[in-house]
Amino acid sequence: MPKYTVTHDGQIYKNNYAFDDCDVSWLPSDILVVQSPDGVTCTIEKGNRDTGEKTSHEKNVATSSLSWWSNVDSTWTAKYDVLYDAHVSADDPNPDLSAIVDLSW
Repeated sequence: MPKYTVTHDGQIYKNNYAFDDCDVSWLPSDILVVQSPDGVTCTIEKGNRDTGEKTSHEKNVATSSLSWWSNVDSTWTAKYDVLYDAHVSADDPNPDLSAIVDLSW
């Protein structure tokens, strides 16, 4: 099962591959961070994006109960596909993207 982290400022991590500058306009405005260890449940940190003040921390939320959850993987995949297409060649149809994808988390 994939592991995800989504931040309100446009970072999406999936299984240690991270992309910045993702369009997360679908993320509700009171959510700061969402972390899912398995894609089935998640922890949601809510708060004020302007001040960074945290107002709640919800644990064991079923991702199936979140209307926006399907956007997480599709947004990450769209970024990955662009990156992959830019680096794939006839000589190397399976490039090692770890050198150009942030694996720092």
